[in-house]
Amino acid sequence: FDFIRITIPQKMKTSYSVFKRTCGFLLPILRQATNNRLEQILGKDQRLNLHEFNQFIAVLLKSGLSQVETWQQYFKQDFMINDESTIPYKLFQQILDHFTFEADKDKIQEAIKKYTKGLMVEATEDRTFRQIMEEVGVVDNTSKQEQENLQGIQNMQVAMTIQFMSVLTKHPKLAYSYHMVLDESMQPYKGTDCGFKVRNPAKPVRFGNIMKMYGFVQGWTLVTDNYYATIKTVNNLNAMGIRYLSTARQLRCNLPRIKKIPKKISKKAPKKPKKLKQIVEAIEHKIAINGSPGYPANGTKKSKEGIGDVRLFVIERDGYWVIEEIPDKYNKKQSQNERNLAKRVYMIVTTQGQIEIIPHTSVNGHKTERSNLLHEYNEHYHAVDIVDQLISKIQVNLKMNNVYDRIYIFLLQICLVNAYQVWAVEMPNTPLSFKDFTIKVCDAMEKADDTGYDNEICRKVEKSTKHCRKIYIQMKKQKPCIECAASNLRDQICRTTNICNRCKAGVCLKCVKDHNKDCTYKYNKQK
Repeated sequence: FDFIRITIPQKMKTSYSVFKRTCGFLLPILRQATNNRLEQILGKDQRLNLHEFNQFIAVLLKSGLSQVETWQQYFKQDFMINDESTIPYKLFQQILDHFTFEADKDKIQEAIKKYTKGLMVEATEDRTFRQIMEEVGVVDNTSKQEQENLQGIQNMQVAMTIQFMSVLTKHPKLAYSYHMVLDESMQPYKGTDCGFKVRNPAKPVRFGNIMKMYGFVQGWTLVTDNYYATIKTVNNLNAMGIRYLSTARQLRCNLPRIKKIPKKISKKAPKKPKKLKQIVEAIEHKIAINGSPGYPANGTKKSKEGIGDVRLFVIERDGYWVIEEIPDKYNKKQSQNERNLAKRVYMIVTTQGQIEIIPHTSVNGHKTERSNLLHEYNEHYHAVDIVDQLISKIQVNLKMNNVYDRIYIFLLQICLVNAYQVWAVEMPNTPLSFKDFTIKVCDAMEKADDTGYDNEICRKVEKSTKHCRKIYIQMKKQKPCIECAASNLRDQICRTTNICNRCKAGVCLKCVKDHNKDCTYKYNKQK
């Protein structure tokens, strides 16, 4: 397949179609890694050739393990038409048990037997995966294109789900990663093509806690637990070439450098006067800081009304992006603790870089119908999109100091085409082609497999996180210089820790003499 600049990503409808167009480029690397892993575990070389490995990945894709759209479309378009599933079932089961899923083999087989009604029949060298599925009733050999047994397909889907859940019970920390994968790969929920509800709604998983657990690399930290969005800069994901902001609130905007900071921001969000031109974008949205609707905070009751409209300001300070949320109004029925939460200004510090926010597009390709481009987290019960699935899998294994599963990452990176479709449609003039988009992911996979991610990586993560927290504390103590703000002579207002003892205002060292002359007069006049 000759990679070209894909300006019409609608050509790629399913992840299996992407696999068929990219298998010649990626499969040799993954096949060698598979043979090495099987030789270590089983003690002998399986001599897995490229054709067999192609079929192994194809079966996983067709059986709904990593599908992007609904499972009916996969079987209707691919599985019932072609005849590529000729890999010996015994070899398929060996790869599946010893490589893809590191879980209790007996429990997996018992669960599959129960839910598939005889799919785990005796495996021999002669019988192929397709022949066994014909016996079960998943594939009708007489009329492959016209008839299909949906019950058999559902059983196969449940079998894959049981294998996922067996991993969750053995490794609880991986649940944060795997529930994201199951969210978009399972059957439709509430009439949509996505949103398999895995988590218990009574105990929501907050993005803030997840990101803290993952420990993302390259210098950014999430200050508050009550903020649902996760922000990743270009520097954060430069190894993969992905510019991305997660699904909580999504709006595409390119943020230039900000030269000035507003003099004063009142508790109520101001309108858009000329004095606030230095603010790049003010995004109006509704959020309950003590918990969004349907996802209340811990220890609080579910409230019908949120705190109110909130404006989101993106400001650059000392080379770092700062995102501030200022509540517009407060609910009188709230307790004092809830009001204190509302008055707090939430800040997220990231390394300097262009923040690019992608509008949410559902799995089947249609954009969410809203008056604005914002997408509430709990509106469609949509945990994360395809890119977040890949990132979460890598970062969980980083935290656990394990070399992650190359096949599983490969399946997720195939699903990156869904994110690339949105990215290519919104930015048709971008110089990054789909080839570069895929190659950078593969390079990251190769480096991860070589290094193994020892404890040194975790120490670097902790060091970068402490660095960001230190900067945040310093910024919290700083105040804008009142003299620089009064005189519009400078391009950027200074922020300093030097505070005047009389008026309690920030004064930089350059303006101390001018401020001491008439400090009391100026301050009393302002009052």
